[in-house]
Amino acid sequence: WLDGELSERGRELARALGRDVDPTRPLRVPETLDGLVSARLAGLPETTREVPALVAAHGVATAAFIRAAGFSEADLEPALVANVVDNEDGRVRFAHPLLASALYQGLADSERRNAHRLLARVVDDPIGRARHLALASDGPDAEIAASLEDAAAVARARGVPAVAGELGEHAHRLTPPGTDEDRRRRAILVASAHLRAGDVHRARVLAEDLVAEALDIGEEVGLPRLVEGGERLVEQEEARARKQCPAECDALLLTARK
Repeated sequence: WLDGELSERGRELARALGRDVDPTRPLRVPETLDGLVSARLAGLPETTREVPALVAAHGVATAAFIRAAGFSEADLEPALVANVVDNEDGRVRFAHPLLASALYQGLADSERRNAHRLLARVVDDPIGRARHLALASDGPDAEIAASLEDAAAVARARGVPAVAGELGEHAHRLTPPGTDEDRRRRAILVASAHLRAGDVHRARVLAEDLVAEALDIGEEVGLPRLVEGGERLVEQEEARARKQCPAECDALLLTARK
């Protein structure tokens, strides 16, 4: 195993150095790991990045999955030859997570949205489909926001509050202007999900924003309920924080509330 690993690292370094190496001078080693990652991706033709982009956006794919998205296994061949992706037992994934991250981040916004739009058509799971719909959107959309809220409820029922929080954030972000009741309801739901997932900071920020907004808009849009919802989340966050650091947190919490 070690010999194979060293050989692969040697080939990786050779690809990064190129052919114009002067043996009389120190090796021109890339300054960061990003250099090695970029060198590997440089072997992938620009015109054949659509399928790897799908894999990067989804994490893993199968031949059937790739065909359902409108491509063939032949479209994946350049990425296999360039050692960007592996195909083991019919499951296609990147040879290293850094490669997936670098390729994904290097996509233009329109390319990234298109990849997620294609994925939303072929993913069956409601949570995965909703997430891809959210990432394919470039502006508020009432229908997609509602789908995301429903998917967040599925995630809560499955016992994955962190995923519910992520989907809820997307639902809140994509809620169109003028639908304040939907936006406030989703803010309360997403703050609750973050709290259950242990992200107390984000839960507190959302809760305090709700309280501030409720105080600003007054009774006409349900001040008591909004204040109660926001303050309840703040209190829950404080109680959880005290369990983690009972001696030190009281002073910090008092200071934060002033």
